[in-house]
Amino acid sequence: MHLFSAEEKKRVQKDQEQTVVAECAQQLRVMGDLIHWKYVLLSLLARNYKQMQKIK
Repeated sequence: MHLFSAEEKKRVQKDQEQTVVAECAQQLRVMGDLIHWKYVLLSLLARNYKQMQKIK
């Protein structure tokens, strides 16, 4: 059975925490991108709706 030293345990824990933080950051980026594109689409639809109202 292999036993880790205290320093190795701390390093492994730090690596795991960095992995979790990186995954969370990636998920937040994806969510932010989706929100941005939904806002762009909504803006485009609103602009087209206003133009349509001017024509009528």
